[in-house]
Amino acid sequence: MRNGRITLRLVTVVALLLLGGSVAAQGPVRELQSVSQGMVLASGTAWKQVNESGFGYPNNNHVTALEVFRGQLYASASNAENGAGIWRTKRPVTWRRVVSSGFGNPTNAVIFDMIEFHGELYAGTGSWSHDGAPGQIWRSCNGVDWALVEGGGFGNANNTGIVNFGIFRNTLYAGTVNNADGLEIWRSRTGNSGDWSRVVVNGKDDAGNTITDGFIDFHGFFYVAVETPADGHGGEIWRTKDGRTWTSVMTGGFGDTDNSGMGGFAVFGGYLYVGTGNATTGTQIYRSHNGTTWTQVVGNGFGDTNNWKAESLIAFNGRLYAGTKNLTTGIEVWSSCDGTTWEQANDNGFGDEGNSGTLWSVGTVAYNGNLYIGTENADGGEVWSLLHDQRCSVRRSPRD
Repeated sequence: MRNGRITLRLVTVVALLLLGGSVAAQGPVRELQSVSQGMVLASGTAWKQVNESGFGYPNNNHVTALEVFRGQLYASASNAENGAGIWRTKRPVTWRRVVSSGFGNPTNAVIFDMIEFHGELYAGTGSWSHDGAPGQIWRSCNGVDWALVEGGGFGNANNTGIVNFGIFRNTLYAGTVNNADGLEIWRSRTGNSGDWSRVVVNGKDDAGNTITDGFIDFHGFFYVAVETPADGHGGEIWRTKDGRTWTSVMTGGFGDTDNSGMGGFAVFGGYLYVGTGNATTGTQIYRSHNGTTWTQVVGNGFGDTNNWKAESLIAFNGRLYAGTKNLTTGIEVWSSCDGTTWEQANDNGFGDEGNSGTLWSVGTVAYNGNLYIGTENADGGEVWSLLHDQRCSVRRSPRD
């Protein structure tokens, strides 16, 4: 599978500098046109890079979140030196920057997630640093003009990032990274400043539960994946029926405490799927038809322990896709028609081992009939589009 692939590199990049900007994103707006940086063909699957690496700036080293808002595709990129930014496009060949310099605050090194709620686009900011500035929430009605909703980590300076959003029963939820006290979860029915209430504090009484890795609505419950990078007891999954009372439905990393990291969720074929981070054996993927009983469907990093984490999962066009974190040979994308039999769907790292991974499931999105995935790369984060994949014949797997 890994041999005999064709890599075609077509590079035609035209960059124009225009003046413009948004509230908190003053200064030059960089518009990238006619971007067509490469195509990778593997096993009947075709991919194409649709942005200039780092959107023209190598310090934009991670395309962290992709979101669709009012008919346009938005991409955020982290930048530890100058602050994160956001770009948007109607056609993924021309990108226009709408946020720069971390909304005017360079300590906002990462824009972790974006989501549409009640007709507005929300963005969660912060940094991975243990001593970083408190995370913030910004929102916009048009994608260009932004207003601050929450500026101080919900009153806790140790909430150094607002890392995930989710919607459940017409309510917006936000999860944090907190390496000191344990993660927090907040919610609001309006999204307005001052109209948020806390529903989880101190990692649900375990300060080792430090990061929310994703939310999802499944069979009437709201689920959150919880990462425990330094605690040693393995990742967890919680769920709630009312948004206030959270119950653990998986603890101890599915029986393997080396599963300390968790990836994003996906629903596919009536099952809830989630991936793990395991630096010892490689990533694992589990699924459940009821949210409480879990069965492993992938182990040992898809046969390569360098695939230490399945960051992203997304259902698209009759297939389930998984994107891995691989610091050795680059991100691998795997796909399945039934959730149990998998095949690799890209060249390692899209032909560049520097493309090491994506960010949870927030780094993938479907837009205008195509699948997009953002990558981390020291030479500038990239956005890749799936142009073609083989169709699945109808497959149904029995209940676990």
